Amino acid sequence: MAHLARSIFILWLLTMLPFFGNVLSRSSEISVAIQNLLEDQDDLTVHCKSRDDDIRVQYLKSHEHFLFHFRPNIFGTTLFYCSFAWEDGVCRRFDIYEYDRDKTYTDITWQIFKEGPCRFIENNGHDDNTTRKKADGYAFFDNICFQWTMAHLARSIFILWLLTMLPFFGNVLSRSSEISVAIQNLLKDQDDLTVHCKSRDYNIRVQYLKSHEHFLFHSRPNIFGTTLFYCSFAWEDGVCRRFDIYEYDRDKTYTDITWQIFKEGPCRFIENNGHDDNTTRKKADGYAFFDNICFQWSHDSC
Repeated sequence: MAHLARSIFILWLLTMLPFFGNVLSRSSEISVAIQNLLEDQDDLTVHCKSRDDDIRVQYLKSHEHFLFHFRPNIFGTTLFYCSFAWEDGVCRRFDIYEYDRDKTYTDITWQIFKEGPCRFIENNGHDDNTTRKKADGYAFFDNICFQWTMAHLARSIFILWLLTMLPFFGNVLSRSSEISVAIQNLLKDQDDLTVHCKSRDYNIRVQYLKSHEHFLFHSRPNIFGTTLFYCSFAWEDGVCRRFDIYEYDRDKTYTDITWQIFKEGPCRFIENNGHDDNTTRKKADGYAFFDNICFQWSHDSC
């Protein structure tokens, strides 16, 4: 039955092709012009897109314009949106062709002012000044002006606030102490150890440590208190283990940490706390002695 249904569908599609061709041929071509009428004769940079088409960036001097053409799709969902940028880093966005709003027009001119864009429909018996006079957002026949959306205003305010706060964030970052993490191979039987450590933002290259060798890496915790470095540890016989070597909530009070790696698990040793290295090894059952503590590997491998 599936083959019969498919055959019927293909036959129906072939009979409907002339209809679809007529629909497509009746879709009128739309002409959209964008003109730079910014005050102070500022230059305007325009970049327009739809879901399917990307109109290349246009650079318009005062009173210059550019034009693009397209045919709306048969589903009535055609949408072109544009970004507009001028001096002082100002950038605004607007839906320049929205099918439901503009479907009755084939020739549309958008005049771009600093307050907002104005739609001017050619040959409706009114001059260009009609549009400019109605910049408060009320339509006069088919001409209407819009204000830039509040979302863009809010974004501009946020950017301004962010710029004023940069010195503060700089101070916060500069006060974030650098963390030093050392990893030492103390595997019994003097096995070699392969170590690979990562965070969400950093990938520390693979390290190959012989017995009692160590390597060191440095980092600054982020200001959100979410810093996490995790490592994989591999040795002979295909054994591979994984462990969170720096976890902010667990380790935030320390700036110099040494991890000693044993086959039973990793042991954290805090430098200069008045105890020798052996203190850590003795507590391999998982109980802490001051700031030194050992962990067992989880049952999960790498």
